[in-house]
Amino acid sequence: MQKCPSCHTWNENRDYCSNCNHLLNYEIARKLEIEKKEVQEANREKDAIDNLIHRMKNSRFILVKGIFYFFYSIWFIFAAIVSFFVAIIAAGPG
Repeated sequence: MQKCPSCHTWNENRDYCSNCNHLLNYEIARKLEIEKKEVQEANREKDAIDNLIHRMKNSRFILVKGIFYFFYSIWFIFAAIVSFFVAIIAAGPG
């Protein structure tokens, strides 16, 4: 049994309140929240850096693509090294 936070009616095995139709199932609420954030992210306006990265990644010039993937590889290696050190530091105490 679950008590509705809005009208304080007890509901048994329901996703929505039988009295006020308030969402009671936290899994459904979380799923709806994630879908809402995905829609907002898809609809947001791209800034200048996002446009530059997209243009470099999809460029028809091999040199521009090569520069993009070179810097992307450096960034990936940097993130991997930092993650490794963070894991070592986190494993130290416990």
